[in-house]
Amino acid sequence: MRIAVYGSFRKGGQLHDWIESFKLGAKSHSMDLRELGGIAMYVVGNVPGAKLSEGDSIIAEVWELDLSNAREESALEIMDAVEGVHTGLYERNTIET
Repeated sequence: MRIAVYGSFRKGGQLHDWIESFKLGAKSHSMDLRELGGIAMYVVGNVPGAKLSEGDSIIAEVWELDLSNAREESALEIMDAVEGVHTGLYERNTIET
C-alpha cells in the first residue's frame, strides 16, 4: 500500500513517528517526495489541509507500506482516527501517484 502524506506526517513532523511504528517488521520505506497534481494546500486557522483542485499541485512524501491486508486496514483506520475523519475535519481519498 502506498500513502502520500503532507504536513505533520512527513519526516520531521510531529506525527511522523506514527508511520515509523508501522514499519516495524515490515518491508516499508519512504519512496520520495512527489508532486501530486490536482491537489491544493490550504490552511484554516492553524489547521493545514489539502483539497482536490484542478491545475494545482502539492509536494507530498510517498511511503510504500508492505503490510498484510489486515494491517493495511488497521493502519488506515488509525490514520483516520488521528486525522479526525469521523469528525468531518478530514477525509481520505484515493489518488494516482
